[in-house]
Amino acid sequence: MSAEHYGQPVDLRAHHLYSLQQQYSFPISTKALKAIKLAVLGYQDPEFPEHLMNVVDDIINGTTQKVRIVDHHDAICEKCSQKREHHCRVAGRNYSSAFLSLLDQAIAENSELEIGATYTSKEIVGRIKSVRKGLIRTAIQIPALLEIARLMEISKK
Repeated sequence: MSAEHYGQPVDLRAHHLYSLQQQYSFPISTKALKAIKLAVLGYQDPEFPEHLMNVVDDIINGTTQKVRIVDHHDAICEKCSQKREHHCRVAGRNYSSAFLSLLDQAIAENSELEIGATYTSKEIVGRIKSVRKGLIRTAIQIPALLEIARLMEISKK
């Protein structure tokens, strides 16, 4: 049972707003289509697309009432077979936890959301245009974020 069932907000990584934005903007997308898209990216677990879509759909339709934007493991990560201790594997590439946190922080900032802040699902859905613009702004920043994460990893050694 998720935290939402106990009145607590559901944690959502800022980069998972991409899936929410896609599902909201193109609601005809089916779980089968999402499964195909995710398989192309290397996700082999057949249950993961359904889990991802359920989390996103629950936010869109208001079943999940509160969402906390985070830069760490979230409700979607819980069932992801690609999630590893210090990285995620997507499209054959490992993305470090440091990079993913930087990515989440950039998306949140560019979408005018705050990491750690709690929003109603209605507020999140109402900000879809802002999220879309934030995702575009962040896409331009990805090379710099990758380099910063690489330097962070080097400094740990």
